[in-house]
Amino acid sequence: MLTTVRRLLSRVRALVFRRRLDQEFEDEIASHVAMAVDDYLRRGLDPEQARRAAMLRLGNRASLVEQQREIQRIPLVETAWRDVHLAVRMLMRAPAFTATAILTLALGIAANTAIFSICNALLIEPLPYPDADRLVVIQERDLKDGDTGAVTPADFVDWRQRTRAFTHLSALSPYPHFNLTIGGVPERLSGAAVSANFFELLGTHLTLGRSFRADEENPGRDRVVVLSHDLWVRRFNADRTIIGRAIPLSEKPYVVIGVLPAHFRFIAQRSDINSRRGFDVWVPLAFDPTLLPKLRETHPLRVFGRLAPSMTVRQSEADLSTIAEQLAREHPTSNENRGVRVVALSAHIFRDVRTGLLALQVAVTIVLLIACANVSNLLLTRALGRRHEFAIRIALGASARRVYQQVLTEASVLAVAGGGAGLVAGWAMLSLLKGVMPEMPRVEQIGIDLRVVTFTVGLSIVTALVFAAAPLVHQLRADANDALQQGGRRTVAGSSRLRQLLTVAEIALAFVLVVGAGLIVQSLWRLIHVEPGFHSEGVLAAKVSLSASRYRTSAEAADFHRRVLERVRALPEVRSAGATAFLPLGGTTNTWGFQIEHEPSPKTSAGYRPVTPGFVESMSIPLMTGRTFTDGDSANAPRVVLISETLRRTYFANQAAVGRRLRLLDPTMEWRTIVGVVGDVRHDGLASRAGPDIYVPLAQTPFAVLDMSLVVRTASMPESVIGAVREAVRAVDRDQPVYEIETMERIVESTLGQPRFHSTLLSGFAIAALVLACVGIYGVMAQTVTARARELAVRAAMGATQDALQALVLRQTAIVTGIGLLAGLLGVALLTRLLRTMLYEVSATDPGTLVAAALAVVAVAVIAAYVPARRAGRVDPIAVLRQE
Repeated sequence: MLTTVRRLLSRVRALVFRRRLDQEFEDEIASHVAMAVDDYLRRGLDPEQARRAAMLRLGNRASLVEQQREIQRIPLVETAWRDVHLAVRMLMRAPAFTATAILTLALGIAANTAIFSICNALLIEPLPYPDADRLVVIQERDLKDGDTGAVTPADFVDWRQRTRAFTHLSALSPYPHFNLTIGGVPERLSGAAVSANFFELLGTHLTLGRSFRADEENPGRDRVVVLSHDLWVRRFNADRTIIGRAIPLSEKPYVVIGVLPAHFRFIAQRSDINSRRGFDVWVPLAFDPTLLPKLRETHPLRVFGRLAPSMTVRQSEADLSTIAEQLAREHPTSNENRGVRVVALSAHIFRDVRTGLLALQVAVTIVLLIACANVSNLLLTRALGRRHEFAIRIALGASARRVYQQVLTEASVLAVAGGGAGLVAGWAMLSLLKGVMPEMPRVEQIGIDLRVVTFTVGLSIVTALVFAAAPLVHQLRADANDALQQGGRRTVAGSSRLRQLLTVAEIALAFVLVVGAGLIVQSLWRLIHVEPGFHSEGVLAAKVSLSASRYRTSAEAADFHRRVLERVRALPEVRSAGATAFLPLGGTTNTWGFQIEHEPSPKTSAGYRPVTPGFVESMSIPLMTGRTFTDGDSANAPRVVLISETLRRTYFANQAAVGRRLRLLDPTMEWRTIVGVVGDVRHDGLASRAGPDIYVPLAQTPFAVLDMSLVVRTASMPESVIGAVREAVRAVDRDQPVYEIETMERIVESTLGQPRFHSTLLSGFAIAALVLACVGIYGVMAQTVTARARELAVRAAMGATQDALQALVLRQTAIVTGIGLLAGLLGVALLTRLLRTMLYEVSATDPGTLVAAALAVVAVAVIAAYVPARRAGRVDPIAVLRQE
């Protein structure tokens, strides 16, 4: 081939010499020769056919010059289109290579598109409020341990009166429930009590009517309501004359003053809205001035603010902290060691999901990088097969830029095809993920939008540059003379080193992802086996919300539940039944400060748990000492409480707790005798610590508790008594709805939603990474065996055994794998820093997980190298050397 090229160039020089052309024209003809060959190659001719066609066109000097000038006049766009056309033709000639490359890229791009769509909706898209970046959440902070939580009503009122850091400061209480009965059908409505300026703070304009006025925060003037758009359409047929009319909410008349727009969604953490998906009705948050000074130990409020102009989050926190210090001096009993924390609303809402989503985005990026490495290896193999073609072009005078341009064009075509397939596959993958995602804010807004499409297009372009880099480096180092020689061994050797480097990168990335998935799976395993403090098997939970006008006192509410529970306990399938205001793992809670008798300083807070007799037995919470509640613990009986083991251990470590007295720092300030100690319950989640809890008989609560959860332990399937429980409630009061009926097993399972989601996806991505790494290792080892066929044949001819030849390949695989694992340790250190907050009782540097992940990668490498190693062991020296 080299001789033929030299003969062609000599003929050109002779033609130029005979016609006494100057050096400029000689260069023009030489350039035209190269471009002519290039043009024929674009038309699909192989290198030899292109060479012959170009030689035929050298006979006519005028034709050469005219064609050269014509080629120079071709517009850049048309040149690019010809490159694309040639790239498509060349790729269609190698369907196996093309399909493999496109599918590999589509896998990585699809995963990235799906996860980015979720991150875009939850972490990137601004909240649907004007100037949402000015909205903040204000929480109370314990200066001792740094814990943050809800706000007391008295503190909120003081903040609002004294601060100048906000244009609006508003509070929300997610506890109100209302019963609406229209046409004899009772329905429980989810309600929120908010400050008068709440909708102004959010920048929300009502569809009908007006929002609240400041004077409607006073008791007696607070019987007004704003309806959600869904409730207005569903129960009132979108009647525009509803404004000004009174509707019965829990048998009390509330005047409808407004209707929210259809697009309005109040986005918050689940804990901020008691795990509700939204609110049906909104009422004013009204405080009784006579009770407000006493409300410094209960923490029911979620406080939101809109920063004043030129005010930052840090400055507003400093302003409120100064006020908190003033309140600590004014009210040392309740406000000592109580500070303030201010955080941006978006950061607060997505705090619990941000780390998990970022970890998933890192994981899919790793998968895409491994896919790029695989495609780079494929392109390198293809470049080796075309090295004679590229060498002819360069030898004939084609510029290196033209060769690089063609390689980039083919990579771009592959990237566009992979990106298109990935976008479609990503849409399908996203649809599947939305069906299994746990409850998160704004899940309904996840989808493919312009930003996601732009991300996919940009990702495809970057991907093309990434996986085309290795073939371009190979072309830069390639020697045309060497490539035209028989074998081109130096080029092959350089390509082999580049392919091995890519394989090292694949192994390192796969190792990082497998370690991350292993840590998350191990964390989930431990969470699944956490003892929640109760037995969920065979327990049914159902919520009942009583009417405030009908059940005004705690004794009346307790009597209702006593009669309902009597009917439920009489059922043959029921073993025991009780009720609680705050169902374990139910997403709602409340705390009160308390004081132990004969101890001067009050305690910070404890979980406040109003329950009925039978609750402890129905949940199978262990009784450590003393007794549980009975029907004798009525409103007129001496005040009693149960405490949890954590509270006993913290405050009664070296003395008996039963018989001692404590009091809640509520308006009644009644002393209550401890009659029993029960086991700890993880009320706030399986991964949370069990805190100190105080259980109070429902009949002895300071206020009527209207929202309760019935818990029924059955001898058979819990679902079998759902109808009977409904009938028991209707028999006592037919206007009280029963809702959110669920087994405790499913409630416990739902708390594992996010960990299970992260574990499943990370495990899937880790498996995909291992499969891609396996393919990459196989390709490199197979190419290595092919490139070293002569060496292997010589070794075999000199007496090397089959096992020795196989060991040679496996030894090279072990070296590449070992280097990849060592390189992956750095990535593991970076990833585990991100995963640290997602782990439960698992160290981010758990040695068992690291060893298991390394063994998994080694096993994949051995499997991938097995077939090439066997082929190396079976090499036929005679056949190979004869071919050489």
